[in-house]
Amino acid sequence: MDGLFFGLMDYLFNFERARKTGHGHRDHARDH
Repeated sequence: MDGLFFGLMDYLFNFERARKTGHGHRDHARDH
């Protein structure tokens, strides 16, 4: 149960970050 909860929190966190940056995944790849 805890794994599912933390997985959901991680998903929501990434979703919020992606929404703020516009395209989070692409920006992150470009940083590296």
